[in-house]
Amino acid sequence: MESIKTIQAWVSAGVPVAPGMWIDEALKLLSAMGEASDLLAELEQEVAIAKWTYKKDHSCSDAEAESYKRTLPCFKAYKKQEGTLKLIEEYVRLAKKRATLADTEMKY
Repeated sequence: MESIKTIQAWVSAGVPVAPGMWIDEALKLLSAMGEASDLLAELEQEVAIAKWTYKKDHSCSDAEAESYKRTLPCFKAYKKQEGTLKLIEEYVRLAKKRATLADTEMKY
């Protein structure tokens, strides 16, 4: 995601950035968050179906089906997507905070 890379570059370089630029990047991230949420929901459904199918086909316990679920590539993709979504949320929060701080600093 380009916005995440942009924000990372600003922060690591310690570049003073205008409040509006922080808000612009946060808005881009918010739109990406919708797509990330949709993908997460699809992966969650795929994992649930795989677990249910395994449990039904093998007449096993919930614990065994849960263990099987954790071995699936779609579960790995689900966990990665979940982490990506949390990262986006955190960057949006930080971008808003930085915009507020930058605005306050520019006033004084």
